[in-house]
Amino acid sequence: MLAAERPIACDSVSEAWIVERLDIEGEELPIIRHADSWIPAPLALRYVLRTRFALSPSSLFSELRGVCILYNWAEATDDIGNIETFLTEGHVLDKNELMQLVTQLRRQHPVKSPVSTATKQRTGIVSSRIFNLRLFAVRQFLEWAMEPSNHGGRDALDDDLLEAQVSKMIRVLERNRLPVSESRRREPLTPIEIQLIRRAIAPDEFGEFRPGIFTVSTRYRNWIMFELALNLGVRKGELLTLRLQHLPSGSDDIQFFIPRQQDEAEDPRKRRRLRGKTNERRVPLMDRTLLSSILSYRDTLRPIVLGDSRIKSPYLIVGNGGEPVASTTADYIIKQIGEYAANLLDSDDTFDELTRERLKESLRRLTWHRLRHTWAENAALVLYKRFGEGAWAILKEWGGWNSLESLNHYIGYAKRAISEAASAEYLATFNP
Repeated sequence: MLAAERPIACDSVSEAWIVERLDIEGEELPIIRHADSWIPAPLALRYVLRTRFALSPSSLFSELRGVCILYNWAEATDDIGNIETFLTEGHVLDKNELMQLVTQLRRQHPVKSPVSTATKQRTGIVSSRIFNLRLFAVRQFLEWAMEPSNHGGRDALDDDLLEAQVSKMIRVLERNRLPVSESRRREPLTPIEIQLIRRAIAPDEFGEFRPGIFTVSTRYRNWIMFELALNLGVRKGELLTLRLQHLPSGSDDIQFFIPRQQDEAEDPRKRRRLRGKTNERRVPLMDRTLLSSILSYRDTLRPIVLGDSRIKSPYLIVGNGGEPVASTTADYIIKQIGEYAANLLDSDDTFDELTRERLKESLRRLTWHRLRHTWAENAALVLYKRFGEGAWAILKEWGGWNSLESLNHYIGYAKRAISEAASAEYLATFNP
């Protein structure tokens, strides 16, 4: 089955080329196609097929919109025309052309209205963050497309000259990157908030859950979902595609294998199948005392029936019929977890009214990704205390990130927290 979503104009000088998101048997695939003929751009399509497993569908779609600006700019530029023909014939954009392209990447352009074929005018420039994303996407595509072996085009340059041309292009584009202010820190959960959540949804020392928390058949699973996300720092997609084989083999092993999940033919979630975004890795469970509860869920409490057959589902997080939990269901679960914890505060006299309201507001903003940020900040602090600067390589590996730049928030937090603690201890020596 092939389904197409509404095409989106790619914010460029014209709309000869547009980006469209296709759904091909459950796999989301963005393409660049001609607005009139509907013919996909062959080189861009090959690029998408080569890179689709390295990026999430949404990230690939965003990058392709930047590449589409390149296509439309070239189409309207004398001596370039069709960018695919230009590149496959061995031509290279010179410095002046690259600077013209940079100008187009910075601008807002006319786009089609989602409700009509009329064109809405946009004026001004895009934000520095969006511009940098476009610049990076175009640079990656051109670097790939300038290599003839990637598309079978003409090899007009020898290897050394080609490498020099690519390096020159990268330098020109990178010099135009704009400074971007640090994005607002996603607030991690505080120890008090984690305690409230566990009071609300975790079993007590007798294995009993609070009444009215989820259904009897799902409350244990939902608690395990929360603990896995908080203790492993996995993304929602990685949590929902964990398989039984990825769990530790026994009590002496606390390492979970987090694979880079891709579309799988046996995954019954046909619409928007979940795909991992980060690299595969092995991550230790931060609270190893939880392992027995997780393994107990796997072995005795997890539904195993698919339909009327006695087929065990390979997935860990499943519904009552054994089917893997959908992304929308997981979103509902995390919102309910936050709501249950917030409701506990109505009968809690430990906090003053202002503190209770702040806690409620925070808990009701609970998301799976917020648990990942909580894990990352906690792991950064623990690792930095023990390994110093060597902590960042470990955290990068555990979190599955591609670069240390992704860790800047957590690195800064860990250093500030330790510095503040040291300052407090130092001052205490003068004010016992």
